[in-house]
Amino acid sequence: MLSLIMMLQTRSVLASSSSEFYIEGIGYREQALQQAKGKRFASETPQGIFVASYAGGTNIMIKGHGLNDNPQDNYIMLQSVEFETKIFSPILTEDDAFTSAPALGMITYRLPALHDLLQSPDEFLNSYSSYTFYLTVLPNMEHGVHELECHN
Repeated sequence: MLSLIMMLQTRSVLASSSSEFYIEGIGYREQALQQAKGKRFASETPQGIFVASYAGGTNIMIKGHGLNDNPQDNYIMLQSVEFETKIFSPILTEDDAFTSAPALGMITYRLPALHDLLQSPDEFLNSYSSYTFYLTVLPNMEHGVHELECHN
């Protein structure tokens, strides 16, 4: 079976009208969990997601400002570079919500399998050697939905 690579990036522009609503970046969830275990993870700066599993299950963290305090009210949208389309990811699971701390500016998310996300058979998806997605968070707030994109 062909090994597929999925890369996630955050957008490089600020979409919100207020500078207090933005994403600092994304990183592997393991980075957040391992910070206390040495200098390799001493920084809280998200380093991006360069390789993610085609089968899903990669745990990521999203660090930002202006997230909804209820983790499951932060919607994840992925924009596919290859297919030039925006796709809403499944909502955060109970496990994702439990390990998230949106009031402190961080949510965790387990990426879905690519065939579930794109609703396409594996035979079609195997025709690509890699996929690139831009990640956007849409917090559902009382006054509407803000699109949070990367501030950096």
